[in-house]
Amino acid sequence: MTFAFAQQQLQKSAEGRKAYYDQKPSHHELNVGDKVWYYSFAQPRQNAPSRLSKKFLPRWTGPHKIIDKISPVAHRIKMWQGRMSHFCDGSTGIR
Repeated sequence: MTFAFAQQQLQKSAEGRKAYYDQKPSHHELNVGDKVWYYSFAQPRQNAPSRLSKKFLPRWTGPHKIIDKISPVAHRIKMWQGRMSHFCDGSTGIR
């Protein structure tokens, strides 16, 4: 009796968590030509003072342009100032 009640409560809890998770949009389609922001780990600039903390450096760069769509979640983006294109695997590093 107790085990069946616990199983039933776990099932209800899992359904509630799934309903909450499904409310949030987790995938948005990006197309060639879209402008995106790219997450780069904070690197000190070449001309910045060495005492500058990484905490205060910008983490998102852009906007950059998507030049190729490799798959629904992998894109090639054109970086700034004539640099070569950069492969971005997954949409976690772009927004």
